Amino acid sequence: MPELTLAALRAVNAEINALPYKAGVEPLWQPITEAGGTCSDYASAKFSRLLELGWPLLMLRLACCYVTDVAPPDNYHAVLLVELEESGTVVLDNRYPDVMAYDLLPYKWDRIQIAGTQNWEMA
Repeated sequence: MPELTLAALRAVNAEINALPYKAGVEPLWQPITEAGGTCSDYASAKFSRLLELGWPLLMLRLACCYVTDVAPPDNYHAVLLVELEESGTVVLDNRYPDVMAYDLLPYKWDRIQIAGTQNWEMA
């Protein structure tokens, strides 16, 4: 059984965030490399890493949003949402070194993956 804790999420967030960031949107959801990647690459790498560690698929969802404190066109962003029983929804984000609460971020949520599927819904 994996350790389903905030500490475990912080470790994965820090591990992936240590890779270099590459600005841009396309292509989406590519495997991240030691050379780094875009925000969607970070989000998918965190998703994959948590699955490898045994986190349940139904706890993990990719999400896209508009960052409200950044001017377009550089404000579209991708993150990983994790559903925790005690803490609610938390966000693993390459813009922040710590795991963040879903409702405290300066984001306007656009689309969120439906847990356990490859389908998305509007936020």
